[in-house]
Amino acid sequence: MDFKGYTMNGLGNDFLILDNRTKPTILSNEQIRHLANRDNIGFDQLIIIESGNDSAHNILFYNSDGEEAEPAEMEVDVYRTYSWKKKK
Repeated sequence: MDFKGYTMNGLGNDFLILDNRTKPTILSNEQIRHLANRDNIGFDQLIIIESGNDSAHNILFYNSDGEEAEPAEMEVDVYRTYSWKKKK
């Protein structure tokens, strides 16, 4: 499994961000659980950014158990911070 990801944390939660707009990475639920394990990268939530229509982005959120999740305020803040840092 070869990919480039970014880690961030906020309020005690760890996040892994995969920006699939340039080099798509497809992960199974099992692979997400493996990466989320603290013996590996370790994270509470995975955020995947995919290309969308008309410059909008599709953003997917996954919990460390590999299941898709609904975004909460913290996840949106992490995405916003990532996007802001990438523009610098």
